[in-house]
Amino acid sequence: FSSSDYHQTLVELIRKVGVDLLLVSADMAEQQAFRQLPCMVGVLHHAGDDPIALQSILVPTSGSLNTAHRLRFLMPLTDKISITTLYVAKNKDAGFNEQRKAQLRLNRLLNYVDGGDNVQTEIRMAESPSAAIAEIESVFDLIVLGRQNDHLLHRPYLNSTIPELVDAINTPVLVIYLAFTLPQEIFRRLDWGMQMIVPNLSPDKRAQAYARISHNARPTRDF
Repeated sequence: FSSSDYHQTLVELIRKVGVDLLLVSADMAEQQAFRQLPCMVGVLHHAGDDPIALQSILVPTSGSLNTAHRLRFLMPLTDKISITTLYVAKNKDAGFNEQRKAQLRLNRLLNYVDGGDNVQTEIRMAESPSAAIAEIESVFDLIVLGRQNDHLLHRPYLNSTIPELVDAINTPVLVIYLAFTLPQEIFRRLDWGMQMIVPNLSPDKRAQAYARISHNARPTRDF
């Protein structure tokens, strides 16, 4: 196939099969326009030839909606693989209020994806996300970053540091490129914003609510 035929054939296959996430190597991504496909694309940066033995994954975050989409892809793995979200606060701003804000953002994120106790959280103070990740990268088998099309509503977290990070560390990096149309982007942001008004209950609190409702709905002499 020519370059244009290859791309069109791949688009048709993705739509026919209903692909949610396409995984490609960084070398392949440079040769083809995979970022223009109608699905999320994961580009793996891995210098070695050996397969990756996954036991722990690091997901850097600013507590944003884009991290929620990355985590939802990873949640089915939590019964076998340890997943940790990392929030980086700048040293100069790393007072009590900053750490409290970071924890609130992480709690909101995990509630949104029903993370519960399945996802670990870590807050670190550093001059940049790259510096914080470089300090702990050896503990993890894979680092999962996210990137979104620049023409949409905002400039995504870590976009500018992804090339720097890939060059600076030895741990394999998976960059997930999100693919949303503008209406989809608006809808998902409205859904995310609603949590500020009506936050999701944590799984434990939700289970308690179900139990309480079930108990109160039982037939009694007065009901």
